[in-house]
Amino acid sequence: TIVEWLPPLRMAYTWTERGWGGAQTLVRVELAADGRGGTFMRLEHHGFERLPDGAEQRQGYQRGWGDLMAKARNFLEKPA
Repeated sequence: TIVEWLPPLRMAYTWTERGWGGAQTLVRVELAADGRGGTFMRLEHHGFERLPDGAEQRQGYQRGWGDLMAKARNFLEKPA
């Protein structure tokens, strides 16, 4: 569910998985000019303390988000 929508600066949404018993986490993405003609993107994922295995889930999502961000960067920085 989108809980914050402020284009082109920010969006936030809740995230859940079937095994979480209805618990939700919050993903926030912020965009800002980097001062060099590009864009800085900040991604935060909060709320793992609500999960029984929160520390393990946090580590898994950190790896997953890191992989996803690296792929996005490689794609976006390719010459046209």
